Amino acid sequence: MSDEKKDEGMTYDQLREFVQGEMKNAGLEGLGDEFLTNMEEHYKQWSKSSESDKVRGNAAMFRRAVANGDSAVAPFVKSNPDEVTLGGMLWAKMAASRLGIEQTRALADRHGFAAEVKSLEAGSLTGGGSLIAEQFSAEIIELMKPVAAVRALGARVLPVPSGSITLGRQNSSATVYWLGESDAISESQPGTGQLKLGAKKLGALVPISNDLLRRAPAAAAAMIRQDLVTEFANAEDVGFLRGSGSEFEPKGLVSYVKAANQFNGTGTVNLDNVTIDLIKALYKVEGADHVNMSSPGWLMNPRAAFGIMLLKTSDGYYPFMQEMAQSGTILAYAYRKSNNVTKATGTGDTKSRIFFGDWAQYLIADTLNFELSESDTASYGTSNAKSAYARDETVIRGLHEVDGAPRHDDAFAIINEVEYGETLDA
Repeated sequence: MSDEKKDEGMTYDQLREFVQGEMKNAGLEGLGDEFLTNMEEHYKQWSKSSESDKVRGNAAMFRRAVANGDSAVAPFVKSNPDEVTLGGMLWAKMAASRLGIEQTRALADRHGFAAEVKSLEAGSLTGGGSLIAEQFSAEIIELMKPVAAVRALGARVLPVPSGSITLGRQNSSATVYWLGESDAISESQPGTGQLKLGAKKLGALVPISNDLLRRAPAAAAAMIRQDLVTEFANAEDVGFLRGSGSEFEPKGLVSYVKAANQFNGTGTVNLDNVTIDLIKALYKVEGADHVNMSSPGWLMNPRAAFGIMLLKTSDGYYPFMQEMAQSGTILAYAYRKSNNVTKATGTGDTKSRIFFGDWAQYLIADTLNFELSESDTASYGTSNAKSAYARDETVIRGLHEVDGAPRHDDAFAIINEVEYGETLDA
Protein backbone atom coordinates (compact mmCIF):
# COMPACT_ATOMS: atom_id res chain seq x y z
CA MET A 1 0.00 0.00 0.00
CA SER A 2 1.56 3.23 -1.15
CA ASP A 3 2.09 6.22 1.07
CA GLU A 4 2.22 8.49 -1.95
CA LYS A 5 0.30 11.74 -1.44
CA LYS A 6 -2.55 12.30 -3.87
CA ASP A 7 -3.07 15.68 -5.52
CA GLU A 8 -5.95 16.25 -3.12
CA GLY A 9 -7.61 14.33 -0.30
CA MET A 10 -6.18 11.60 1.96
CA THR A 11 -3.49 9.06 1.27
CA TYR A 12 -4.52 5.48 1.83
CA ASP A 13 -2.39 5.26 4.97
CA GLN A 14 -4.32 8.24 6.35
CA LEU A 15 -7.55 6.48 5.47
CA ARG A 16 -6.38 3.26 7.14
CA GLU A 17 -5.46 5.19 10.30
CA PHE A 18 -8.87 6.83 10.33
CA VAL A 19 -10.65 3.47 9.79
CA GLN A 20 -8.69 1.74 12.51
CA GLY A 21 -9.38 4.53 14.99
CA GLU A 22 -13.10 4.53 14.24
CA MET A 23 -13.32 0.75 14.45
CA LYS A 24 -11.49 0.76 17.76
CA ASN A 25 -13.93 3.36 19.10
CA ALA A 26 -16.80 1.16 17.92
CA GLY A 27 -15.29 -2.00 19.46
CA LEU A 28 -14.98 -3.70 16.04
CA GLU A 29 -11.23 -4.21 15.73
CA GLY A 30 -11.67 -7.89 14.83
CA LEU A 31 -13.38 -7.02 11.56
CA GLY A 32 -10.67 -4.62 10.49
CA ASP A 33 -8.43 -6.59 8.10
CA GLU A 34 -11.12 -7.88 5.77
CA PHE A 35 -12.96 -4.60 5.74
CA LEU A 36 -9.77 -2.60 5.15
CA THR A 37 -8.77 -4.85 2.24
CA ASN A 38 -12.13 -4.21 0.58
CA MET A 39 -11.88 -0.53 1.32
CA GLU A 40 -8.42 -0.31 -0.23
CA GLU A 41 -9.70 -1.64 -3.56
CA HIS A 42 -12.66 0.71 -3.56
CA TYR A 43 -10.48 3.63 -2.57
CA LYS A 44 -8.05 2.95 -5.41
CA GLN A 45 -10.89 2.80 -7.93
CA TRP A 46 -12.46 5.93 -6.54
CA SER A 47 -9.19 7.91 -6.52
CA LYS A 48 -8.65 7.27 -10.24
CA SER A 49 -12.12 8.50 -11.23
CA SER A 50 -12.82 11.86 -12.80
CA GLU A 51 -14.55 14.44 -10.63
CA SER A 52 -17.88 13.94 -12.45
CA ASP A 53 -17.61 10.15 -12.02
CA LYS A 54 -16.92 10.63 -8.32
CA VAL A 55 -20.05 12.69 -7.91
CA ARG A 56 -22.15 10.12 -9.76
CA GLY A 57 -20.58 6.94 -8.55
CA ASN A 58 -19.05 7.19 -5.10
CA ALA A 59 -22.32 6.83 -3.19
CA ALA A 60 -23.36 3.70 -5.06
CA MET A 61 -19.87 2.19 -4.75
CA PHE A 62 -19.67 2.61 -1.01
CA ARG A 63 -23.25 1.52 -0.46
CA ARG A 64 -22.32 -1.77 -2.16
CA ALA A 65 -19.20 -2.05 -0.03
CA VAL A 66 -21.12 -1.45 3.19
CA ALA A 67 -24.36 -3.30 2.48
CA ASN A 68 -23.32 -6.32 0.42
CA GLY A 69 -24.41 -8.75 3.16
CA ASP A 70 -20.99 -10.37 3.77
CA SER A 71 -20.39 -11.33 7.36
CA ALA A 72 -17.44 -8.99 7.68
CA VAL A 73 -19.45 -5.91 6.74
CA ALA A 74 -22.89 -6.88 8.08
CA PRO A 75 -22.39 -4.81 11.27
CA PHE A 76 -22.10 -1.70 9.13
CA VAL A 77 -25.52 -2.03 7.46
CA LYS A 78 -28.22 0.47 8.41
CA SER A 79 -31.25 -0.84 10.27
CA ASN A 80 -33.07 2.49 10.02
CA PRO A 81 -32.60 5.65 7.90
CA ASP A 82 -31.19 7.71 10.80
CA GLU A 83 -28.61 5.14 11.94
CA VAL A 84 -24.97 6.12 11.65
CA THR A 85 -22.76 3.36 10.19
CA LEU A 86 -18.99 3.15 10.12
CA GLY A 87 -19.02 2.48 6.40
CA GLY A 88 -21.11 5.58 5.86
CA MET A 89 -18.70 7.56 8.05
CA LEU A 90 -15.81 6.42 5.85
CA TRP A 91 -17.73 7.38 2.75
CA ALA A 92 -18.50 10.82 4.21
CA LYS A 93 -14.88 11.38 5.26
CA MET A 94 -13.52 10.47 1.85
CA ALA A 95 -16.18 12.35 -0.09
CA ALA A 96 -15.69 15.48 2.00
CA SER A 97 -11.91 15.35 1.52
CA ARG A 98 -12.36 15.29 -2.25
CA LEU A 99 -15.57 17.10 -3.01
CA GLY A 100 -15.92 19.58 -0.17
CA ILE A 101 -18.54 19.57 2.54
CA GLU A 102 -21.35 21.30 0.60
CA GLN A 103 -21.24 18.81 -2.29
CA THR A 104 -20.94 15.95 0.18
CA ARG A 105 -24.03 17.11 2.10
CA ALA A 106 -26.07 17.26 -1.11
CA LEU A 107 -24.82 13.86 -2.25
CA ALA A 108 -25.50 12.34 1.17
CA ASP A 109 -29.07 13.63 1.17
CA ARG A 110 -29.71 11.97 -2.21
CA HIS A 111 -28.21 8.62 -1.27
CA GLY A 112 -29.23 8.14 2.34
CA PHE A 113 -26.02 9.06 4.18
CA ALA A 114 -27.13 12.38 5.71
CA ALA A 115 -26.85 10.99 9.24
CA GLU A 116 -23.22 10.00 8.69
CA VAL A 117 -22.30 13.45 7.38
CA LYS A 118 -23.98 15.12 10.34
CA SER A 119 -22.19 12.84 12.79
CA LEU A 120 -18.86 13.28 11.05
CA GLU A 121 -19.17 17.06 11.30
CA ALA A 122 -20.43 16.85 14.88
CA GLY A 123 -17.27 14.96 15.80
CA SER A 124 -15.04 18.00 15.16
CA LEU A 125 -15.08 21.25 17.07
CA THR A 126 -15.02 23.23 13.84
CA GLY A 127 -18.27 21.77 12.57
CA GLY A 128 -20.25 20.45 15.48
CA GLY A 129 -23.35 22.47 14.87
CA SER A 130 -23.73 21.15 11.35
CA LEU A 131 -25.63 18.39 13.10
CA ILE A 132 -28.58 20.71 12.50
CA ALA A 133 -29.04 19.95 8.83
CA GLU A 134 -30.90 22.25 6.49
CA GLN A 135 -33.79 19.82 6.09
CA PHE A 136 -34.85 20.68 9.67
CA SER A 137 -35.66 24.20 8.48
CA ALA A 138 -38.57 22.99 6.40
CA GLU A 139 -39.80 20.85 9.27
CA ILE A 140 -39.87 23.57 11.91
CA ILE A 141 -42.96 25.33 10.60
CA GLU A 142 -44.85 22.05 10.21
CA LEU A 143 -43.91 20.98 13.72
CA MET A 144 -44.97 24.36 15.10
CA LYS A 145 -48.55 23.93 13.93
CA PRO A 146 -49.75 21.66 16.74
CA VAL A 147 -47.73 23.60 19.34
CA ALA A 148 -48.64 27.17 18.37
CA ALA A 149 -52.26 27.76 19.39
CA VAL A 150 -53.09 30.38 16.76
CA ARG A 151 -51.84 28.17 13.93
CA ALA A 152 -53.55 25.11 15.41
CA LEU A 153 -56.91 26.88 15.58
CA GLY A 154 -56.95 27.37 11.81
CA ALA A 155 -55.21 30.66 11.03
CA ARG A 156 -54.53 31.09 7.32
CA VAL A 157 -50.86 31.15 6.33
CA LEU A 158 -49.68 33.33 3.46
CA PRO A 159 -46.21 32.70 2.00
CA VAL A 160 -44.63 36.15 1.68
CA PRO A 161 -41.08 35.71 0.35
CA SER A 162 -40.67 39.48 -0.18
CA GLY A 163 -41.19 40.16 3.54
CA SER A 164 -44.25 42.41 3.25
CA ILE A 165 -47.74 42.32 1.77
CA THR A 166 -50.68 44.73 1.55
CA LEU A 167 -54.17 43.26 1.39
CA GLY A 168 -57.37 45.07 0.54
CA ARG A 169 -60.34 44.50 2.80
CA GLN A 170 -63.98 45.53 2.93
CA ASN A 171 -64.96 47.48 6.04
CA SER A 172 -68.60 48.16 5.19
CA SER A 173 -71.15 47.22 2.53
CA ALA A 174 -72.98 49.07 -0.18
CA THR A 175 -76.56 50.13 0.64
CA VAL A 176 -79.50 48.53 -1.17
CA TYR A 177 -82.84 50.42 -1.38
CA TRP A 178 -86.46 49.58 -2.09
CA LEU A 179 -87.64 51.82 -4.92
CA GLY A 180 -90.87 53.18 -6.21
CA GLU A 181 -91.60 53.71 -9.89
CA SER A 182 -89.19 56.27 -11.41
CA ASP A 183 -87.36 56.73 -8.08
CA ALA A 184 -83.68 57.57 -8.41
CA ILE A 185 -81.25 55.19 -6.74
CA SER A 186 -79.09 56.86 -4.15
CA GLU A 187 -75.44 56.08 -4.73
CA SER A 188 -73.40 54.16 -2.18
CA GLN A 189 -70.21 52.19 -2.19
CA PRO A 190 -68.55 49.63 0.04
CA GLY A 191 -66.08 50.96 2.57
CA THR A 192 -62.63 49.56 1.98
CA GLY A 193 -59.30 49.61 3.70
CA GLN A 194 -55.91 47.97 3.71
CA LEU A 195 -54.18 45.43 5.90
CA LYS A 196 -50.41 45.63 5.83
CA LEU A 197 -48.23 42.79 7.06
CA GLY A 198 -44.46 43.14 7.32
CA ALA A 199 -41.72 40.78 8.41
CA LYS A 200 -41.03 40.80 12.16
CA LYS A 201 -37.93 38.88 13.12
CA LEU A 202 -37.97 36.07 15.68
CA GLY A 203 -34.75 34.65 17.02
CA ALA A 204 -33.67 31.87 19.37
CA LEU A 205 -30.21 30.97 20.61
CA VAL A 206 -29.50 27.47 21.93
CA PRO A 207 -26.06 26.66 23.40
CA ILE A 208 -25.35 22.94 23.48
CA SER A 209 -22.42 20.92 24.73
CA ASN A 210 -20.07 19.58 22.09
CA ASP A 211 -19.73 16.45 24.21
CA LEU A 212 -23.40 15.77 23.56
CA LEU A 213 -23.02 16.50 19.85
CA ARG A 214 -20.10 14.10 19.62
CA ARG A 215 -21.56 11.27 21.69
CA ALA A 216 -25.31 11.41 21.08
CA PRO A 217 -25.91 13.09 17.71
CA ALA A 218 -29.42 11.75 17.12
CA ALA A 219 -30.64 12.65 20.61
CA ALA A 220 -29.00 16.06 20.37
CA ALA A 221 -30.68 16.76 17.04
CA ALA A 222 -34.11 15.86 18.43
CA MET A 223 -33.55 17.95 21.55
CA ILE A 224 -32.44 21.03 19.63
CA ARG A 225 -35.28 20.73 17.15
CA GLN A 226 -37.93 20.38 19.87
CA ASP A 227 -36.47 23.29 21.81
CA LEU A 228 -36.61 25.51 18.74
CA VAL A 229 -40.16 24.40 17.91
CA THR A 230 -41.33 25.26 21.42
CA GLU A 231 -39.51 28.60 21.63
CA PHE A 232 -40.69 29.85 18.23
CA ALA A 233 -44.27 28.64 18.77
CA ASN A 234 -44.50 30.41 22.13
CA ALA A 235 -43.00 33.63 20.79
CA GLU A 236 -45.39 33.63 17.84
CA ASP A 237 -48.45 33.14 20.02
CA VAL A 238 -47.43 35.90 22.42
CA GLY A 239 -46.91 38.27 19.50
CA PHE A 240 -50.16 37.36 17.75
CA LEU A 241 -52.25 37.59 20.92
CA ARG A 242 -50.76 40.50 22.86
CA GLY A 243 -47.82 41.88 20.89
CA SER A 244 -46.98 45.56 21.24
CA GLY A 245 -47.29 46.37 17.55
CA SER A 246 -43.90 48.05 17.61
CA GLU A 247 -41.47 48.13 14.73
CA PHE A 248 -40.11 44.75 15.79
CA GLU A 249 -43.17 42.88 17.10
CA PRO A 250 -46.61 42.04 15.68
CA LYS A 251 -49.66 43.91 16.91
CA GLY A 252 -51.68 41.59 19.12
CA LEU A 253 -55.34 40.65 18.84
CA VAL A 254 -56.05 42.51 22.08
CA SER A 255 -55.23 45.72 20.17
CA TYR A 256 -56.96 44.80 16.92
CA VAL A 257 -60.33 43.61 18.23
CA LYS A 258 -62.74 46.54 18.28
CA ALA A 259 -63.95 47.88 21.61
CA ALA A 260 -67.55 46.75 21.03
CA ASN A 261 -66.32 43.14 20.85
CA GLN A 262 -64.47 43.29 24.17
CA PHE A 263 -66.20 43.09 27.52
CA ASN A 264 -65.45 42.13 31.09
CA GLY A 265 -66.36 38.75 32.45
CA THR A 266 -68.80 38.33 35.25
CA GLY A 267 -67.67 39.25 38.74
CA THR A 268 -69.49 36.34 40.36
CA VAL A 269 -68.32 33.03 38.93
CA ASN A 270 -71.22 30.62 38.68
CA LEU A 271 -72.82 28.51 35.97
CA ASP A 272 -75.44 31.06 34.91
CA ASN A 273 -73.09 34.06 34.72
CA VAL A 274 -70.28 32.26 32.91
CA THR A 275 -72.72 30.76 30.39
CA ILE A 276 -74.02 34.25 29.64
CA ASP A 277 -70.44 35.52 29.16
CA LEU A 278 -69.66 32.75 26.70
CA ILE A 279 -72.84 33.17 24.70
CA LYS A 280 -72.29 36.92 24.57
CA ALA A 281 -68.86 36.32 23.00
CA LEU A 282 -70.45 33.99 20.46
CA TYR A 283 -73.03 36.60 19.57
CA LYS A 284 -70.43 39.34 19.11
CA VAL A 285 -68.74 37.29 16.40
CA GLU A 286 -71.64 35.43 14.80
CA GLY A 287 -73.62 38.65 14.65
CA ALA A 288 -71.05 40.22 12.30
CA ASP A 289 -72.39 40.29 8.74
CA HIS A 290 -69.25 39.19 6.91
CA VAL A 291 -67.91 36.49 9.27
CA ASN A 292 -68.45 33.01 7.83
CA MET A 293 -67.35 30.99 10.90
CA SER A 294 -65.06 28.80 8.81
CA SER A 295 -62.78 27.84 11.69
CA PRO A 296 -64.37 29.05 14.94
CA GLY A 297 -62.87 28.32 18.32
CA TRP A 298 -61.98 29.39 21.85
CA LEU A 299 -58.52 30.13 23.20
CA MET A 300 -57.86 30.49 26.92
CA ASN A 301 -55.47 29.86 29.77
CA PRO A 302 -55.67 26.34 31.28
CA ARG A 303 -56.93 27.81 34.55
CA ALA A 304 -59.94 29.38 32.82
CA ALA A 305 -60.69 26.14 30.95
CA PHE A 306 -60.62 24.05 34.12
CA GLY A 307 -62.70 26.71 35.88
CA ILE A 308 -65.40 26.34 33.22
CA MET A 309 -65.16 22.56 33.46
CA LEU A 310 -65.83 22.72 37.21
CA LEU A 311 -69.02 24.79 36.97
CA LYS A 312 -71.96 22.81 38.29
CA THR A 313 -75.68 22.98 38.86
CA SER A 314 -77.29 23.13 42.28
CA ASP A 315 -77.75 19.35 42.26
CA GLY A 316 -74.03 18.71 41.57
CA TYR A 317 -74.10 18.13 37.79
CA TYR A 318 -71.15 19.50 35.74
CA PRO A 319 -72.72 20.47 32.36
CA PHE A 320 -69.50 21.57 30.65
CA MET A 321 -67.24 18.79 31.90
CA GLN A 322 -68.48 15.97 29.69
CA GLU A 323 -68.52 18.09 26.51
CA MET A 324 -65.04 19.50 27.12
CA ALA A 325 -63.47 16.19 28.09
CA GLN A 326 -65.08 14.03 25.41
CA SER A 327 -65.64 16.40 22.49
CA GLY A 328 -62.99 19.05 23.07
CA THR A 329 -65.62 21.75 22.62
CA ILE A 330 -67.36 24.47 24.61
CA LEU A 331 -70.90 25.22 23.45
CA ALA A 332 -70.13 23.09 20.38
CA TYR A 333 -67.03 25.12 19.39
CA ALA A 334 -63.48 23.77 19.67
CA TYR A 335 -61.35 25.14 22.45
CA ARG A 336 -57.62 25.20 23.02
CA LYS A 337 -55.61 25.85 26.17
CA SER A 338 -52.41 27.87 26.12
CA ASN A 339 -50.24 29.38 28.83
CA ASN A 340 -49.46 32.16 26.36
CA VAL A 341 -52.86 33.49 27.34
CA THR A 342 -51.66 34.74 30.70
CA LYS A 343 -53.42 34.15 33.99
CA ALA A 344 -52.80 37.80 34.90
CA THR A 345 -53.41 40.78 32.62
CA GLY A 346 -51.67 43.24 34.95
CA THR A 347 -49.11 43.39 37.73
CA GLY A 348 -50.45 41.60 40.78
CA ASP A 349 -53.65 40.83 38.90
CA THR A 350 -55.45 37.48 38.88
CA LYS A 351 -57.62 38.18 35.85
CA SER A 352 -57.16 36.52 32.48
CA ARG A 353 -58.74 36.68 28.99
CA ILE A 354 -60.72 34.36 26.77
CA PHE A 355 -60.54 34.74 22.99
CA PHE A 356 -63.26 33.56 20.64
CA GLY A 357 -63.29 34.01 16.90
CA ASP A 358 -63.22 32.68 13.40
CA TRP A 359 -59.53 31.87 13.21
CA ALA A 360 -59.68 31.50 9.44
CA GLN A 361 -59.96 35.29 9.49
CA TYR A 362 -56.52 35.55 11.09
CA LEU A 363 -53.70 35.81 8.56
CA ILE A 364 -50.10 34.76 9.20
CA ALA A 365 -47.50 36.09 6.77
CA ASP A 366 -44.56 33.66 6.64
CA THR A 367 -41.54 34.91 4.74
CA LEU A 368 -40.32 31.31 4.32
CA ASN A 369 -36.78 32.13 5.34
CA PHE A 370 -36.43 30.10 8.52
CA GLU A 371 -32.70 29.92 9.05
CA LEU A 372 -30.56 27.71 11.24
CA SER A 373 -26.88 28.45 11.71
CA GLU A 374 -24.18 27.36 14.14
CA SER A 375 -20.93 28.53 15.65
CA ASP A 376 -18.50 27.05 18.14
CA THR A 377 -16.61 30.35 18.52
CA ALA A 378 -19.49 32.73 19.21
CA SER A 379 -20.12 34.56 22.46
CA TYR A 380 -23.62 34.69 23.91
CA GLY A 381 -25.39 36.25 26.88
CA THR A 382 -26.31 39.93 27.16
CA SER A 383 -25.22 40.79 30.71
CA ASN A 384 -22.60 38.08 31.29
CA ALA A 385 -21.06 37.05 27.98
CA LYS A 386 -20.01 33.43 27.64
CA SER A 387 -17.62 32.00 25.08
CA ALA A 388 -18.77 28.90 23.23
CA TYR A 389 -15.16 28.14 22.35
CA ALA A 390 -13.99 28.32 25.96
CA ARG A 391 -16.93 26.23 27.18
CA ASP A 392 -16.60 23.62 24.39
CA GLU A 393 -20.11 24.38 23.15
CA THR A 394 -21.83 24.95 19.85
CA VAL A 395 -24.40 27.74 19.67
CA ILE A 396 -27.36 27.09 17.38
CA ARG A 397 -29.18 30.19 16.15
CA GLY A 398 -32.67 30.12 14.68
CA LEU A 399 -34.21 33.05 12.83
CA HIS A 400 -37.66 33.45 11.30
CA GLU A 401 -39.61 36.41 9.99
CA VAL A 402 -43.38 36.49 10.42
CA ASP A 403 -46.32 38.81 11.02
CA GLY A 404 -50.00 38.30 11.72
CA ALA A 405 -53.29 40.20 11.89
CA PRO A 406 -57.06 39.63 11.59
CA ARG A 407 -58.73 40.45 8.30
CA HIS A 408 -61.70 41.88 10.21
CA ASP A 409 -61.58 43.31 13.71
CA ASP A 410 -65.09 42.03 14.48
CA ALA A 411 -64.24 38.42 13.59
CA PHE A 412 -63.08 38.02 17.19
CA ALA A 413 -64.39 38.72 20.67
CA ILE A 414 -62.46 38.94 23.94
CA ILE A 415 -63.80 38.36 27.42
CA ASN A 416 -61.54 40.40 29.73
CA GLU A 417 -61.16 40.33 33.51
CA VAL A 418 -61.86 36.59 33.62
CA GLU A 419 -61.53 34.97 37.03
CA TYR A 420 -62.87 31.52 36.14
CA GLY A 421 -60.86 28.91 38.04
CA GLU A 422 -59.05 31.43 40.22
CA THR A 423 -59.61 29.25 43.26
CA LEU A 424 -57.43 26.55 41.69
CA ASP A 425 -54.38 28.68 42.50
CA ALA A 426 -55.13 28.62 46.22
